[in-house]
Order: sequence, then structure tokens, then C-alpha cells
Amino acid sequence: MRAAEASGGIHPGTVREILVVRPHNQTGDMLLSTPLFTALRRGFEAARITLVASPENWEVMVAHPDVDEVLVLDKRRFRKHPVRPYEFWKALRRTPWDLVLMPTTVSYSVTSALVAALAGGRVRVGCDGRAYGRTMGRAVFSVQVPCRWSGEHQTDRNLDFARALGLAIPTRAPSMGLRAEETSWAAARVAAWREQGRRLVGIHPGAGKLANRWPVRRFAAVGLALAEDPLNQVFVMVGPRETTLGHAMRDFLGDRAVHLSGLSLREAAALIGQFDAFLCNDTGVMHMAAALGTPSVALFGPTDPNLWAPLSPTSHWLRGSGRRVDAIEASDVIARMTELLAADGSNPEADYASEPTSV
Repeated sequence: MRAAEASGGIHPGTVREILVVRPHNQTGDMLLSTPLFTALRRGFEAARITLVASPENWEVMVAHPDVDEVLVLDKRRFRKHPVRPYEFWKALRRTPWDLVLMPTTVSYSVTSALVAALAGGRVRVGCDGRAYGRTMGRAVFSVQVPCRWSGEHQTDRNLDFARALGLAIPTRAPSMGLRAEETSWAAARVAAWREQGRRLVGIHPGAGKLANRWPVRRFAAVGLALAEDPLNQVFVMVGPRETTLGHAMRDFLGDRAVHLSGLSLREAAALIGQFDAFLCNDTGVMHMAAALGTPSVALFGPTDPNLWAPLSPTSHWLRGSGRRVDAIEASDVIARMTELLAADGSNPEADYASEPTSV
């Protein structure tokens, strides 16, 4: 089915401006939506694609090959500076949008629906809202997606908005772009160890949700075990609000690891892109590693990895029994990381189902 057949008569050759409204949700949710952008780019090759994002998720979309511009919708700044909403709406309305999409997967954002409505657009695609107790979708969107999912992966929920337009799905794997200067900076940071022929192993013990955090002592045990191999160089990184974790890892590992702190999100992503293997919890950096093609092992507890783990050929996961991340033993993680380093890091089935392992 061609896009023209499912979108109220819109023809791919007439689409010049596309707006995707996704200021809701976090970094991982945004990266799981990137296959949608790839489908849009392939389906509407002549179009310019603009994204409306939020302060929480816009940075991962900078330099993405399938996004031409990112507009940041910052409601907090709008409240502090009354002129900012006018500037945002002016930027939004200056473009005659041919196609406006509002992908919805976790929750229905009234703000996003309002942005989509005010943007105008010949064709607007969005959730009908009934599954979320909302009815405004019928008034806003000319192409409505039912959004009544049961067991579908988050990536496929995003891709349903491309399917509603009859677009082909080139990939289900996430993607992320880095600027040339970011890659060069990261390569220079690790050049000394790379020149020695070392394998670069990244460990990130943090997570925004405490229930998703594997015990820091076990992360340290994995780091110590991997550091025993002279071919491995272990790097520990933590987020800006995880200094306590960073100090704990430094106490456990000392100079057997390189300890990285004070990194911006983009700097952390660039370094993750340099690693030969990466270990982390179920959190945003898991999605960044998958989107950058870095072989990785993610540790899951409460969240169902069959719905949320990245569908990347380099992404692997372990889940604790009873949905408890602390039920995962360090020995199992050491074994999986050792296997990953010994192999090429790929998981050829991951584009269809993440590697299922519970321990």
C-alpha cells in the first residue's frame, strides 16, 4: 500500500514539509521512535523533517540523519518568559506543513495534540485517544491510529503511525547521530588505550528509577573481573546526579578503571560509541548504546524487556527472576560480558526479538 492510499490522498511526491510532535516521554522513548523517522525519510525522500521535542529528550536527536531540525518545547521556560510561547508558535506556523504526526505510545499528551492542531498541516496523523480516555483525536487528526495495543513492542507502536500512511518499514533498530567533532573528541580521549590494542569496556551503574538499579557492588565485581584480562580497559561513567555511585565505583575499582564524570549527554554518547562492549541498567544509556551500534548488555528488573529492550543487532539483556534486577548474579553478567568481548558483539535475531534470558 502506498502512502497516497492511506493518508487522505497525500502523494509522496507532494510532501515537502513533515512535522513530528514528540515532546513527551524520555530519552529512551525518543530513541525507540527513531525507526519511524527512518521510515518517513525513505517514504518521503524530498521532504524536510522537523521534530518538536522537549528539554528531556531533544539532545539525542541532534545530528540524526533523518531529522533536519529540532524545535524544543519547554513549558517551564514558557511560564517564566511569556514571550517564549509566541516565539515558539511563530516558528511553528512559519512553515506550511504537508504532514504532521503525533506518535503516542505510553501516554496521551494533550499538549502534543494541541501543538499538532495549531501547526495545521494538510494531513495530520495521530492516536484517536480512546484507549487513553481522550476523544480529542477525532477532531485533531485526519488519519487516526487506534492505539489499542496488547503486547506490542514500543518500537512497533511508533511504527504503527508509519504503517497508517502505508509506508514500508526499513528497520526496527534504533539510531542516533554524532557530529564529526564529537566522534573525533571521543576517539582522542581513548586513543592511548586503543593504540595499545586494548578492548574498551564501558560500565554505567546508574538509572533514573531506583528499582532499575543493579547493586553497585555487583557492577564493581564485574569491573574487577573484566579488568583482570590485560586486553581489557574498563571505563566507569555516571550521570550528573549519580556522583555517589561514581565515588562508590572508584572506591571499589581504584586505578583498575578509568573513571569518567562531568560528561554532557552528547559527550557520554560519543564515548559509548567508542566502546567495544558496554554494561548498564535498563535506562537511557542502554538505548544510546543500541542506537550507536555498541555491543551491550542491559540488566532488567521490573520493566518487560520484550516490550522495551532496543531491537538492535548489538543489544543483549538479562532479566532477574521475579522481575527483580537484584536477582541477577554477578557471575552471569561476567559470563555474558566475556562472551560479548570474545565474539563480534552482534545478536542477529535482535531485529525481531531481543535475546531472552532470565536468571
